[in-house]
Amino acid sequence: MVGGCLSVYDFLARLPMFDGLSPTAIKTIALSVTQRSFYKGALIHDIVEKGAARKGFHIVVNGSAKLLFVAPNGGEKVVRTLGPGDSFGEESVFLDNMESLVSAQATSNIFLLHISKESMLDLIEREPAFAMRMLSNMSRRVYSLLKDVESYTLKSATQRVVDYFLKHANGQGGQYRFNTNKALVASLLNITPEHFSRILRELCAQQLIAVEGKDVYIPDPARLETYES
Repeated sequence: MVGGCLSVYDFLARLPMFDGLSPTAIKTIALSVTQRSFYKGALIHDIVEKGAARKGFHIVVNGSAKLLFVAPNGGEKVVRTLGPGDSFGEESVFLDNMESLVSAQATSNIFLLHISKESMLDLIEREPAFAMRMLSNMSRRVYSLLKDVESYTLKSATQRVVDYFLKHANGQGGQYRFNTNKALVASLLNITPEHFSRILRELCAQQLIAVEGKDVYIPDPARLETYES
């Protein structure tokens, strides 16, 4: 069971990645799954470790994690955050003896499914449409990474923060709300936590946002979108 009364088969069948596959194909994948749990803060070395060859990919059932580069001095650069339904490591299915360039760390207690490379290659050979879906997903991630590089290169830190809030905020009765770890967002946006805090204070002074603890409220998204730092 992967959550309450939900079976591995039922969980996989609900994922867009496996949409359109026959029950038999999904059952075959489900039988190859390894289930793993990690506590918040754990470095998930035996799933993704820098320098280690990967033999499959992973899907988050519940909880959260981050993929990051770790510098020799202990500094880190977060490249992606992961939540329920997100997958990572699919590229290892197509590349032999590929070494992971990133580490993974649980940002909450997390439950993962590992799907073996062998079972995925077998499915790809039998289901060309599934192979195209995987390649499409990976292409979108490459595009997203390129957009991040464009943002780091051409946009100010303030504009990166504004864009991130507008992209990820959830509408709630005409008011927008954002909740996350501030240090993690700062790393994603390639700025220091101190600089991120200064930007928040500046946006608050302009009454473009309101900050209450970990919550950021956006009273007028259209006005924030046109703000120029």
